[in-house]
Amino acid sequence: MPKIERFIKTAGVYFLGNVFTKLLSFLLLPLYTNKILPDKFGEYGLVLSITNLIIPLFFFQIWDSVFRYSFDYQEDDSKYKVISNGFIIMILGIFTYSIGFWILTSYVILNYKFLVFLYSIGIGFQYFYSVVARSLYKNSLFVISGCFNSGIMLFINVILIVFFNRDIDALYLSATIGILIQIIIIESKVKPLRKFRLKDIEFRLIKDFIYFSFPLSLSTMTHWLLNGFTQLAISVQIGPYANGLFTVVNKFSTMLVLLVKIFQFAWNEMAYILSNDKNKNYYYKKSVTEILKISILGTSIFILIVKLIFPYFVGSEYQNALNLVPIVMVGTMFNVYSGFLGTIFLANKNSNKLFVTTLISSVLNVVGLFILIPRWGLLGAVISLCFAFIVGAGTRTIMMSKTEKISLDKSSYYPLLQLGFSMVIFYYVENTLMLILLIALNILFSIIWLRGIIAILFKIIKDNSKKFFSKFM
Repeated sequence: MPKIERFIKTAGVYFLGNVFTKLLSFLLLPLYTNKILPDKFGEYGLVLSITNLIIPLFFFQIWDSVFRYSFDYQEDDSKYKVISNGFIIMILGIFTYSIGFWILTSYVILNYKFLVFLYSIGIGFQYFYSVVARSLYKNSLFVISGCFNSGIMLFINVILIVFFNRDIDALYLSATIGILIQIIIIESKVKPLRKFRLKDIEFRLIKDFIYFSFPLSLSTMTHWLLNGFTQLAISVQIGPYANGLFTVVNKFSTMLVLLVKIFQFAWNEMAYILSNDKNKNYYYKKSVTEILKISILGTSIFILIVKLIFPYFVGSEYQNALNLVPIVMVGTMFNVYSGFLGTIFLANKNSNKLFVTTLISSVLNVVGLFILIPRWGLLGAVISLCFAFIVGAGTRTIMMSKTEKISLDKSSYYPLLQLGFSMVIFYYVENTLMLILLIALNILFSIIWLRGIIAILFKIIKDNSKKFFSKFM
């Protein structure tokens, strides 16, 4: 019970911070879709997709190594030693990335080249500084700095887009400034750069980092053949307008990602702590089973909510994207859950196994895109991607059972029936009042499915409330 309580409490911290930031971003979607044309938004989405591919490659995804290896130590001094060795690889990454970026962009036309360069470098350091805070158990610092990041970014977006009529350059600039603020906040509190010591550098440890992270970099590269290559294929074969529609639907899916990510952040920490626990497989099985239920049920509810609010949140140019929502949402849910399962392999330092499962789903997606886009256009692209995500989650589940001896409880699959009904309702129910009623019923059934974990949650809230009020009695 104490471990489950710790997991839920940590998830609660991430939830409070992420709900604030993601909700603000989501509420600005009407601004983006009314002020920025779909082809421009499609261009922006493609650049972000390519950035998410190349940054982990050039920086060897070193932040994952720093986060994992820091949990091998209890003392802060030892953790700072791990962080210092990570800084060496980050410096190497800046050097190689800068050369590669300017060589590539001398041949390829890229709008707002300097802003893209700053933004992409910032993303790498945001990842690094985020795991520094989490490695030192400064979860509140991680969340609060992220809130400042998002709040500042969104404020600058509104100013530049509304009052200065800027388009996607506002998105790059505001994101870069927000990231810089987050890094400054974390540096001022835990001082990883000021505590950097050359005497702590060990090439053996750097070698271990690269050995651990390199398969993850390859996995990231192959993972790009999923969402990233899909955006590229849509832009090339259909056009930037279609990619703009796809990008907007993905904006809605970020709210679904939020639901699972808050648990994944907490789960990463818990999984690494449990890596040497003799009962770890019990906790792993319990966690992955409950998270799958939450993921499926959350998706079933959110699909219908999006159906209700979509016409009010996007501009008229983007209304054709509505029918893509259920397919994208289901694919996103399985993709995020697959990442959740991947944490178990990372906790056991089996990062190479992630590459195999990612490669299988990526190859399926590439083949599917070439077959389905000529037949069904944008719909074919999202079907291909959704199927690939489902296969990726399925292969990781099978591998987890065979190699890690952790299998899902059969009860975790039953909520799939509720998800199926939600998809039918999405496409066939148009009456608003009926839709609201069905959403309420969906929530009620979800509470029944999750009554066990809800009971634990209420107990934690009750116990902590007593402790809080006892201080003032």
